[in-house]
This record gives sequence, C-alpha cells and structure tokens, in this order.
Amino acid sequence: SNAAYQYYEAESGSLVSPITSVSDSNSSGGKYITSFITDSGTASYGFNAPATGSYVVWMRILAPNFSQDSVYVSMDGISEDVFDMAENKWSSNWQWVKVNGRAGTGNPLTLNPKLFSLNAGSHTLKIRGREVGFKVDKILITNDQGFVPTDGSSQPTTPPTTPTTPPVVTPPVTPPVTPPVIPPVVTPPSGQASNAAVQWTFDSSDISGNSLADKSGNNLSLNLSSVGQGSGKYSQAGSFNGSNSFGNTTNSSVLNLSSDLTITAWVKTTNNKRLETVLGKYSLGGFESGYLLRVKSDGHIGLRLGGNNLSNIYDSSIRDITDTGKVINDGQWHHIAVVIKLGQGVTFYVDGVQTSTHQRTVVATPNTSLLSVGRTAQTDYGYGANFTGDIDEIKIYTSALNSGDISSMSNSSTPTQTAQNQSNVQTPVSNPVIPDLTNNNTNNQTTPTVVSPSLTRDLVLGDRGDDVTVLQQFLVSRGYTTSDNITGYFGPTTQKAVQNFQKDQQIVSSGTPDSTGFGAVGPLTRTKINSALQTSTTGATAPAVESLKMQIEALQKQVAELLKQLQQITQ
Repeated sequence: SNAAYQYYEAESGSLVSPITSVSDSNSSGGKYITSFITDSGTASYGFNAPATGSYVVWMRILAPNFSQDSVYVSMDGISEDVFDMAENKWSSNWQWVKVNGRAGTGNPLTLNPKLFSLNAGSHTLKIRGREVGFKVDKILITNDQGFVPTDGSSQPTTPPTTPTTPPVVTPPVTPPVTPPVIPPVVTPPSGQASNAAVQWTFDSSDISGNSLADKSGNNLSLNLSSVGQGSGKYSQAGSFNGSNSFGNTTNSSVLNLSSDLTITAWVKTTNNKRLETVLGKYSLGGFESGYLLRVKSDGHIGLRLGGNNLSNIYDSSIRDITDTGKVINDGQWHHIAVVIKLGQGVTFYVDGVQTSTHQRTVVATPNTSLLSVGRTAQTDYGYGANFTGDIDEIKIYTSALNSGDISSMSNSSTPTQTAQNQSNVQTPVSNPVIPDLTNNNTNNQTTPTVVSPSLTRDLVLGDRGDDVTVLQQFLVSRGYTTSDNITGYFGPTTQKAVQNFQKDQQIVSSGTPDSTGFGAVGPLTRTKINSALQTSTTGATAPAVESLKMQIEALQKQVAELLKQLQQITQ
C-alpha cells in the first residue's frame, strides 16, 4: 500500500511568537499550542510526502465556542485559507477535525475537507494565528482520505520521515550551583524598583507642584488633582477624599495589558458603602478593554477586565473578578497585589499572602486610555466611584511576580533575598558583615567543576524554560538586566536586553524579530552567547562569577547606605 500517515505533536514545530506551547495533561505529549494575540504568530512543520497525490490534514483541536475556533493554514507558503476548526460542533473536549477552507468566499466549510495536491518530496505545513485562544494539540498528514484518527492510537503509521524543520528541543537542565550564603539586606521600600514599569511613592520629596515623579525610570509622572498628603506606610501617602481626588498619567504602552502584569499598592480605607476604584487603565468603548483594581463595599478587593482582554468577549459575567480572602476596609494599612497572567487568569494577594486564584483566558489587547489613580473616569458609570482613604507605594510590573517577591514587598521587616537565595529566608542580623568576594582570592578553597550551560534552540518573546533562565543569567552577568529578571520567561525586559547585546556585538541594531532577528535569539546571537558561556575545566563559568560579583557589590553599597542612615537616626 502507498498510504502514508505522518503524525506531529503541535509543539514540535518551529514556533514564532506569540504562538506558544502550553502544558495540559489531557493533550497528547502533555502540551498544545495557542496564541493570545489575534492574527499573529506561526507554527511550521516540515515533512516529506512519500508519493505524489492528494493529501488531507487532520488536527486534534479544542474549541469551546465560535470565538476560539479558527486559524489560517497554508502549504508551502501558498493558498492560505481559514480553517474553521469546530464549526457547529464546538466542544470543551479534544476532537480530531479535517482541515477545511473557505476558498475566498467567507463562508465556513466551503471546502470540506480541503485537499492538498503534493508532489513526492519536501513540503512545509504552516499554521498562522487568527482567533485568540485556539488550541491545536496534534497533526496528521495523510493521503488516505478515508482514514479517521482516534485519541487512543496513532496507528496506522508509515516509517517516520525526517522533518525538514527540526523540532524544538528542550535543553538539558544544568545542575544548579549553590551560591555563597549572603546575609540578607533590607531594601528600603521607597527605593527605585529596578524592573517596575512605574513606581509612585507619594513622598513629598517626589512631588513638584502637582506632579508626582515616577521612580521606575520610565518618566511616567502622575498629575495629581485635589490629592492631599497624610502619614503613609512609608513616609507620606496620598490622601483621596472620595469625590474629586485623583491622579492621571499619560497613555503609555508599557502600562497596557499586553503582557503579564503585577499591580501592587498599600491602601488604607474604611469605605463600606460602595464600589471604589484604586487604579485602572480602562476603556469603556465597545466590548471594553484594560483593567480596574477596586475595593468593594464589603472590603474585598476585586479586578475588572475588559471584554477585549478575555477570549470570550461577549460574556460580560466573567469580567468582574472578586477576591474571597481578607477584607481591607478596617482603617489599617494593607498591601494588596494582583497578578494577571495571559492565558491563565488572576491571582490576588493581601498582606503578602495569596488569597485566591481565578481562571480566565486573558488575552493581550492594548488601549489608549490614561491610567488613573483613585477613580475610573470623569464619571464612574457604575464601574467604581472615587477612592476614599490613603494610597502609598504603587508599583506596576510587566511580568508576573511570584509569591516570594510579593511577600517581601508586603513586609519591610522581611529581607529581600537575592534571586539565587530566595528559598532560604533568614532572620536579619543587626550588624551584617558582607564578605569581600569580589577579588580573586579564594583562600585556597576548592571550587567545584560546573557543567557549562548552553542554548540549544532559538528563543523569542513569549518562550519559557530552563534555556530562557540560562539566557537571563548570562544577560545579568554582562550587565544588560538585573537578577530579579531571572524568571524563565522571555518577556519585554529580556527582549530589550537581547537587543542591547546584539547592538553591542554588532549582530543587528534595528528591525523586528521577524524581519531582522532584532530582539530574538537566532543562530548568530545564540552562537555568540554560547561562545561566551564556555567553561574552563574547573571553576564556575565566567558569567556566573561576574554575576555574583555584581550582586555582592550592590549588596555592599546597600549595607553601607543603611548603616549611614542608622547612624543618622541614632545620633
């Protein structure tokens, strides 16, 4: 028989962000591919057709509704068409569906199935993102038009052919190196956040006229209107009267819900009468977009997401998300935090403790609204009245902070650990002594041999994994970013650091990841980094040593500054 059956895991193709793989125990191989941005990203699969003829393509998909059920499909770069994955048979279960097409008519299932006329030899199947939240788990390419695949078996199969596009390979996990234990240092809470998109302290020293300076370095000052000053959690706080107090900053893409976000603030309120807004960047137009952090009349915090930031834009019932944990309207200071993860959902924290998690398929959709503190808009329209109480230390991050990060921020008496030592929380000492490890004197101590890490695949915005961690550790060691950005997620901060590295190494200095590779770790950038990651026979890698030196020097400066402040207080 000349029948051919070629199966591919969807995640094994060549993935271009924002299409990415997501773990799921119910999917074949434990992963599927999806995208959280419309009409963006590709997944390519090279294969060999063993014989000339007409082929069909099957995909194992999950499409619960009509707004998450289509992608574009093309063969060899031509005849791209819309594949309506579950037209009139939407389901919350995985199912095998033949690729169909509209043939330019705009009508689903005009071609059902769509046949691909292939000559014997090499070909490339490409999926391009269309609707947000589509899910593809597995692919079958066959010339047996009567065959129907099942979940139980991938039989019958033909001898495997070598794909012309190599699958993405997850690199081996490099055994971790235990760093020297450094006595923890309390970071002054009013200090500049190294990776915050914005930071407003409300301290009088940061206010000039009606303008509150942004301490993040992004120059997003907050224009204050009728905001008073009171005693803050740290130094001063902004006092909001519940009627005409608010602050606005200019529209900035860095504050959009275009990536994972973490929003944190200290608040004090006794409001028990109405829904009030702490801050938000929200557009009321159309299906709405953006986010609103609010406090309800019962004292629970909550978040509203715009319909355009959810995979099901039509279901208004899922836009309001309420924490079920600790209430905060008792007139005491409380640290509140909300972490928004694309494709996953929302997690709330109160006073450093995770209080609830809510699943939502959050999608990246920007808007042009101003970010406001203390109000929703000029008129609240029932979305949240002006805030009544005090607000201090607002910070917004374009990444999903972990529970350790948030716990450290919520309790100034808990030391902020270095990234390599966050799991070992220690009691602060009154007279910290930081060893001088920045010179080359090892005191005749034996240094263990370390296996050199390396990057074994190309990396782009949206990727996750151990190799992303290796990349970030390297960028930290060369001064392109800071250790608190070692997250294992390739986000905008990592992309910016890669761009600066590429410019310094004269690899590329302009363009986009797709057009020139600027901001992506392609073959040339990867070769440069792997060369720098070479390890000698004994001792830690040079980047690891440099990273430790930088962190120790920073800690020593912090200790010196804190001791100086202590002397001033005790004099």
